[in-house]
Amino acid sequence: MLTISQLKLERTTKKNMTRCHVLGLKELERKNLPKDFPSKLRKESFRYFKGLVSCSPRNKKHIAHLVVFDNSKPYGRRRVWLRCNCEYFKFKCEYVLDRRGSTTRKYAIRKPPTVTNPRGIPYICKHLYMLILLVRSRV
Repeated sequence: MLTISQLKLERTTKKNMTRCHVLGLKELERKNLPKDFPSKLRKESFRYFKGLVSCSPRNKKHIAHLVVFDNSKPYGRRRVWLRCNCEYFKFKCEYVLDRRGSTTRKYAIRKPPTVTNPRGIPYICKHLYMLILLVRSRV
């Protein structure tokens, strides 16, 4: 499983962050976790956040999930499980993060992203990045 500091944001994505904002953020209980959240991780200590994030001029909203483990460690060294329902996450991030244990594949196909992410870099989308920044101030 990856830590927060191991996650990468693509340079081109950083340029498009000016219009991003989190419309809503909730800290939820264990019973509200996605159904496909790994059962072996349910036993650990964690905090679960779900946010509604908008970054487009058409005001399209995306749902981002963030589960932060290891509450005693510094924020950057905490392990995470994450998911977003945007296209970028689906086609560029989800397969790679699933292979490293930081998400459960829901949207992506079973083949590596040889066109969109051939080197297998653990990228995250701008929606998750915004959520991570906001949660950092609360954890």
